[in-house]
Amino acid sequence: MNAAMIPVVLDCDPGHDDAVALLLAVGSPRIDLRGVSTTFGNCSVDDATRNALRVLTLAGATDVPVARGAAGPLSAEVALGSYVHGVSGLDGPELPEPQSTPVDLTAVELPAYTEECGQAAADETGGYACEYPEDVLYKAFNEDLQTKAPAAFDFLSAMSYDNAAQESIALAIDVDGMDPADAAQAWVDENTDVWQAWLPTS
Repeated sequence: MNAAMIPVVLDCDPGHDDAVALLLAVGSPRIDLRGVSTTFGNCSVDDATRNALRVLTLAGATDVPVARGAAGPLSAEVALGSYVHGVSGLDGPELPEPQSTPVDLTAVELPAYTEECGQAAADETGGYACEYPEDVLYKAFNEDLQTKAPAAFDFLSAMSYDNAAQESIALAIDVDGMDPADAAQAWVDENTDVWQAWLPTS
């Protein structure tokens, strides 16, 4: 892999918009497309998975693994964008039939962790994150953002959201039963020194 390339796993629900995103990712000299995970949204997850495979076949990228993801939300009813993209999610263009099949994985795979850490989490004696690797927060800006909105550019450049912050919010939701919005607000209230450091100084 070229050192300048960025490894990417693309989560999508193709959809005409995500079909274009897949083609751009395959064709980009800056992206090393490691995999595609699918979900419901523009269409059902089954149609989204088939559409991803069809688009990758069209792009000659059948070596890119595709994993089928969630078929619906954790709560509430499924609402699909069929009125925009058609029943299949890609109504209109003629695409080739898939020349590959989905991999036998879920769309989300947890990092490996030690048995001791896993047992501690199961016993609720500690170890929620089990020493998962540090997350990397990638930020994508419009090329004109720095000149047109320098304060916003400075804020986004300074923003850092680490594992500890994610873990504290996840625990508040999963263990304390807080609403996600309330858990996020509690983190904001308790960590003013963290997010205030992201604010532009001038």
